[in-house]
Amino acid sequence: MDAITVVGPGNQDGSARDLPTPSGFPRRFWAAGFGATLLVGLACGNAAADSANVMRLCYEDRQNKPLSQLVASDTRIILLEMVRPRLELRFDYVDLPWERCLEDMQAGKVDGAIGAGFLPSRLVLGVYPEDAAGRLDPSKYLVMNSYHLYVLKGTDLVWDGTHFTNLTQPIATTIGYSVIDQLKAAGATVELTGSSADRTLALFQRLAEGRVQAVAMVTKVADALLRNHPDLAQRIEKYPVPLVEKRSYLMLSRQFVDTDPMLADRIWSTIASVRGSADYQAAVQELESE
Repeated sequence: MDAITVVGPGNQDGSARDLPTPSGFPRRFWAAGFGATLLVGLACGNAAADSANVMRLCYEDRQNKPLSQLVASDTRIILLEMVRPRLELRFDYVDLPWERCLEDMQAGKVDGAIGAGFLPSRLVLGVYPEDAAGRLDPSKYLVMNSYHLYVLKGTDLVWDGTHFTNLTQPIATTIGYSVIDQLKAAGATVELTGSSADRTLALFQRLAEGRVQAVAMVTKVADALLRNHPDLAQRIEKYPVPLVEKRSYLMLSRQFVDTDPMLADRIWSTIASVRGSADYQAAVQELESE
């Protein structure tokens, strides 16, 4: 049986242990031979210096899934695992709170951050894919992300895609999210919390208690949370008009790009190529149908 190797504190002696291939893993994807080495621990220092063909990439999993399940269900990881062998690279994935992920990228402790929406203020933290003129190249995005508002059923709050009506209380969301500026520009008072599964759940509990008027959250994260907490789902619903649908990118650390700018360009170009491939589209469709 094929297996995923997981390295980290889950092994008492620090050695690798093999896990059975997750049953939810897209069969077409796994059959093509794309596995994943998942790193739970993160050593300090410049990640790019460890090995010429190993990259450490951080991500945030707000659903708090075991890493062996994440590689079976996260389209970002599936895409990157199809990119990796084409470039003869190995990606070690590190689950971190989002703000810490960006900080570690800026410090060069990881080589990149998976799933960063574009914000000009983030240009000091790392590098987005660029075109020949040095501007953001939107064709090299990783996946599309959406944010929605989550509100109490029967609310009189109105969001028309641009403006709020009947907004009388704060909107809660997670520190570091790219949607914060949009909420503030629309006149909302924003309450921020750190990023972890427990804190995400606490946001929705505050909403259920009437302490905030809405929660702004990545759609797939919030939808999964409500599926897992039917008590909250009885009182809370997704507002039908999305806050935003936007591209997210693999940002790379400035240290990594300065060391090997040609490899950085190849990574971003290969992401775009694989994202449009029949194999990737089939893997996504299979995942969505399960």
